[in-house]
Amino acid sequence: IRQGRVREGLARMQAFLPLLATCARPIHSHDTWHLALLYLEELDVAATMRVFHEHIWGITPDFVVEQLDAIALLWRIEMADTAMDAEWASIADHVAPRAVETFMPFMNAHYVYALARAGHADALAAALAAVRERSAAGDEEGRRVWAPVGHAVVAAAAAFGAGDRARAAALLDPVMPMMASVGGSDAQDDLFRQAYLRSLQAAGRRTDAAAYFTRITAGKAPSP
Repeated sequence: IRQGRVREGLARMQAFLPLLATCARPIHSHDTWHLALLYLEELDVAATMRVFHEHIWGITPDFVVEQLDAIALLWRIEMADTAMDAEWASIADHVAPRAVETFMPFMNAHYVYALARAGHADALAAALAAVRERSAAGDEEGRRVWAPVGHAVVAAAAAFGAGDRARAAALLDPVMPMMASVGGSDAQDDLFRQAYLRSLQAAGRRTDAAAYFTRITAGKAPSP
């Protein structure tokens, strides 16, 4: 049943591709991002990357939705054990100017991951400094979101991108129950849940990883 549903969803979304390509970029990029996730759920990385190159990345590369969709998709592919080393440099070049903006932690976490993966050390340091400054602000949003949750999530994304999974896990440990506050939809925030699971596994915290995996997959049908 699960396999049939995924294949039906893929067929339906594929049929919409010509229409999506005529839509504004937020719709075109993000809806095809969901299609790419269906392919990735089946571990069809070749099809996932075909959608990535034809519909998500490189059309309007300075557009924030396109950047976030591209980063999130490549990050998930890498967590499925396929390195995307060749893709990060061009993305990092486009996001570096925006990475010092602090609109919401969800966005900054994506930016610093891309910068870390591309090895853009100076841009990464500037982005993390901007997040620290924002998190220290005494306004309501700073106290409610940035200081208690956002700062840790962004720092964890940078650590994860740099390969320090133990640090990423430690940073995420106290904030996972509050992840929805950083911005993004539930489907988008699944990125951080998967990153936490991968961090626990890489850090050798197998009991914690198994317990967390059981918790986040409860009631869900398995996929590849």
